[in-house]
Amino acid sequence: MYLLIKTELKKMKRLKITYVGHISILLSALITCIQALTMSSGAVTFSDFTDMYLYNNALLFFPFMLALLGGYLIEREYALDTRKNLLVIPIKWPDMVKAKLFVLMLLTVYFSLSAAAVSGLCGLLLGCPDLTFSSFFKKALSFLISGICICVGILPLILWFSRKKGTYLWGSILSALLGITGVFAATGKFANWHPVTYCFSIISDSLTVPTQREMLSSAAAFAGYFLIAVLMYWGIYREK
Repeated sequence: MYLLIKTELKKMKRLKITYVGHISILLSALITCIQALTMSSGAVTFSDFTDMYLYNNALLFFPFMLALLGGYLIEREYALDTRKNLLVIPIKWPDMVKAKLFVLMLLTVYFSLSAAAVSGLCGLLLGCPDLTFSSFFKKALSFLISGICICVGILPLILWFSRKKGTYLWGSILSALLGITGVFAATGKFANWHPVTYCFSIISDSLTVPTQREMLSSAAAFAGYFLIAVLMYWGIYREK
């Protein structure tokens, strides 16, 4: 498994699809900067900026980006017709998919921390008066947690739409639409169970002040989506 993951990471260095992630976090930061400057009458605070940045990432960019990356990683094996090589190479297809999902999680961590770094840079450029090392690391943790939660939330879609050749793009589109629906679910009772917005209760930013019950609901949602993904993995990608 270690060699499979190492091989997938080497492949990622040659794939231009990762540019989608970098463009997404930069575009989200640009939109957030415009929003912050438009909505603020005085100095923009780092807390308000990162809250808006987290919100934009979660609802507009991360679901589509992660679904596209995850689906593409699996799609390559269909497109390059490498599965036939598994007949002579002692590598199981389920293990290969598992390695790709692990790499997707590593990419999620990478882009989440990259977004946190971009937020810190924007905070410096905007002259946020409350930007400190403590506040930055606290928000960086929020970026990391929200990214992982979103990845787990849309993982069932990635697995389902990557089971056949040429269908992963539909999973990416549906994930993007799922993120957009979070705009309407963010303030409703379904927010703690929505595959995207449930992360807000876990990170507990100033946009959402969850109760203990809401936090438990979101934790249950995380466990539920993870369990669904595991069951789908074994049901779809197990060795025939």
